[in-house]
Amino acid sequence: MAFVSVGERVVSVSVVMPECTKGDFRNGMLNTYKNVAVDWVNSYTPVVDVTQKTKNVYSDVIKAFLAIYGDNLNAIRTQGPYTSLPNPMPDSQIIYNWRVLGEEWERQYCSKNRRYYWVIYPAKFIAFKDFIASLSKATAVQGETITLTVRVPYMLTKGKTATLEVVASPDWAPAITKKQSLTGTGDWSQATVNVPISIPSTVSPGNHSIKVAIRIDLGG
Repeated sequence: MAFVSVGERVVSVSVVMPECTKGDFRNGMLNTYKNVAVDWVNSYTPVVDVTQKTKNVYSDVIKAFLAIYGDNLNAIRTQGPYTSLPNPMPDSQIIYNWRVLGEEWERQYCSKNRRYYWVIYPAKFIAFKDFIASLSKATAVQGETITLTVRVPYMLTKGKTATLEVVASPDWAPAITKKQSLTGTGDWSQATVNVPISIPSTVSPGNHSIKVAIRIDLGG
């Protein structure tokens, strides 16, 4: 038995080029920062030095860092596509996104469809102004313990945490390390860290020095 024609219809389909996945964009971001990252929170989260851009908004900043989180693809968002590269944001908006929203907006190109996108990554930002170190006594007696007080002005992304480390190195003893947890408000705050410094009876009389350094762990 043969088939007998009943009728015909024509339907249309639009074929477009594929878009990049969040994983594609994340890998592009990692490639951008792999040689300039100063640290890594994890293998998908570079920490980059953003001191100069931060100085454009806060001129008295001495150091600033940004962790760009790529480890959770579900937390990455995109806007686009665009046929041309979007205009850059002003530095004031970029810093606001970092310190208040906890977001890094990156302009990225998708080679699959030859389009541009804003890719929004979760981020953690911290900036420092110059810190002050002082001693409870300028003159101490052998066998006495004095207090080193370190005051650190900082700005940390609202609601985020980090760990501050103060390292005090007396010229007569091994370094002393003191850690303190920080919680961000999105605005300037101050951390005060007190470090007890023991002066043994074996320390020779005369002038001595204590080197003070601060370090930050954004994974905290």
